[in-house]
Amino acid sequence: MKYIFTIHSPITFFCAANVIKYENLASEDVIFLYTNYRPPEGLGKIVKTFHDKNQSTLAKIKTFNLVKHYDNYLSSITEGDSFLAYIDLVHYYQRILITHSNCVGINFIEEGTASYIAPNSLHYLTFIEAKTQFRFNTIKERVRAIRRILRGFNLKSLALPYSPGAYSFIPNSKFYGFSSLTFPGVPENKKVILLPDKLDSKKEYSIYDNSLILIEDSYFRVFKIKEEVTDNTIDLSLSILDNDLKNRKVFIKLRPNQKEIDSLWGIALKRNAIPYKIIPSTMILEEVLIYAKQCKLVGTVSSLLLYGSIFGHETLSNYDQIRDKPITVFDELEFYWDKVKLLNKDYE
Repeated sequence: MKYIFTIHSPITFFCAANVIKYENLASEDVIFLYTNYRPPEGLGKIVKTFHDKNQSTLAKIKTFNLVKHYDNYLSSITEGDSFLAYIDLVHYYQRILITHSNCVGINFIEEGTASYIAPNSLHYLTFIEAKTQFRFNTIKERVRAIRRILRGFNLKSLALPYSPGAYSFIPNSKFYGFSSLTFPGVPENKKVILLPDKLDSKKEYSIYDNSLILIEDSYFRVFKIKEEVTDNTIDLSLSILDNDLKNRKVFIKLRPNQKEIDSLWGIALKRNAIPYKIIPSTMILEEVLIYAKQCKLVGTVSSLLLYGSIFGHETLSNYDQIRDKPITVFDELEFYWDKVKLLNKDYE
């Protein structure tokens, strides 16, 4: 029996690693199927997702029947053994994974803020296609739909729900998370609340005690916030944090694969001659926050703010400072704002 974990971020790996420890899984039976974030060595076999290995135009042509080739790839990496799947959501490649003939069970692992959102509307139930409507509006949408069929997805696989909660009554399925708030709507007896543990006993995290950690966030890029508004938001945040900037060690946590030169916080701190240190994008900050003491985290809508609060730190968001921002899912996340304070209203 093999155990396949789909990994795309530090938090999905951190949760997977704690599941492996909780279930006492042997490393020779564990497979990390990863994209975007490569897990560290030592806990299992590390392999790229099939679509990451076949990015070139020629490779896509050769493997045009994606589902068939993905099935063969999964059979190869598991050496034909049966396997349990551990996934966060049900993206297209995860649909191939859980419907593979050798998949004997489905489990879900926490992946960040998405694991806390209740699928309370048709929009969230179909969030895998969040940018499309329920009727075709463009030729491009029609082509995408036809292409999915041509690449091997049939109507049955496309009909699989995206939200984890839809799978909660499958026998023996488990939902692993770090808080009882995860996977809303899933029966409590199906949840496994993990007590997170240090992955490397030799690591020392006291350097982060009493520090100010500024969290890089993709919000401004994803929602195309104007550069002027972005800069104003960051500058206003720093002015409110003036006392902390003078009296605490300052760190910036980069996003996965982000470079320091692209850091919004870094650009503003340099402009104001404020010293700081970088927390590498590969470091699992969630693990740091379990052991560091009295940190203060500031960001926008990062899941790290939520985890910081869950693990006992003060977390602040500058979300309310952003002028003329679009209405997004974050305006409706009551559980998030119950944990994360607004920098300008609650902090001042």
